[in-house]
Amino acid sequence: MPKEQYDSGPSWPTLLGIAGARFTSADQSGSAAAVHTAPGTGLKAVITDIIVSVDTAMTVTFTEETAGTVLLTLYLAANSTMQITPRAKLKLGVAVKRLMVQTSVAGNIAVTAMYYMES
Repeated sequence: MPKEQYDSGPSWPTLLGIAGARFTSADQSGSAAAVHTAPGTGLKAVITDIIVSVDTAMTVTFTEETAGTVLLTLYLAANSTMQITPRAKLKLGVAVKRLMVQTSVAGNIAVTAMYYMES
């Protein structure tokens, strides 16, 4: 098999979560919270992977900051983990905005978002 057919990983500089750390909360049901650092001026976040882990059965909703556009809804069982790897760009529609998460009930949640920025 020619070398170019092997997966060498992403060709873009991947960023991780909030300043390099995952987002965690014991109760994210009250309001939405950002799961990654805000893009620089004129840039939009492109989400490449999301890993979500919960300890309680809950609905997890990802929205775009300010606009509130729902980008993804997950119905997760207690003590479950899910990886989301879109096969197409999950690019936020508004510059300098972040991907937000909110849950339907109180319970521990951890979100690791991997992304890059583009104009």
